[in-house]
Amino acid sequence: MTGETGYPPDEIVARIESLERRVAEQAERISALERKLPNTSILSSSFLTRAFAVWGHVFVAGLIIAAVFYCVAFLIAMILGG
Repeated sequence: MTGETGYPPDEIVARIESLERRVAEQAERISALERKLPNTSILSSSFLTRAFAVWGHVFVAGLIIAAVFYCVAFLIAMILGG
């Protein structure tokens, strides 16, 4: 006897159970990945906290780039103006 789907009820139940197991496995994998995330302000739920964390990273990166640029410019000025 087949159901409305054309599949025997036993196969439908087995398929549903299989899908439920896969969903549970995926939920466990997601939980494991979430536990591996670092504790950082960039992942905060607060928009303002995230914004300042990103701004801080951009600011420090800009300082590093500027320091390198100014050191190179200083060396060139010393060599040429010397």
